[in-house]
Amino acid sequence: MDTGTLQVSTENVTMTNVTSLYENVTSSANATGLGRDEDLARIEVAVSGLIFALAVLGNGLVLVILLTRRSVTSSPSQDLPLPVHGN
Repeated sequence: MDTGTLQVSTENVTMTNVTSLYENVTSSANATGLGRDEDLARIEVAVSGLIFALAVLGNGLVLVILLTRRSVTSSPSQDLPLPVHGN
């Protein structure tokens, strides 16, 4: 049984050689059933998009809360009496 050992020489490496090597590896993987599953890739993209959207929404909510609390705390407090100077 062949384990699929890949040996690559670093002499005379060109883009054509690299592309050819990539095509050989991917066609070999597809022939053995180890290829990319398109449905799984779509699910991965959908889950990643959902996580991204929830992260943006959560961070936006935190920013809104921080900005509203800052405006409330920066206003003068009604609990402290102002000093009255009689002339």
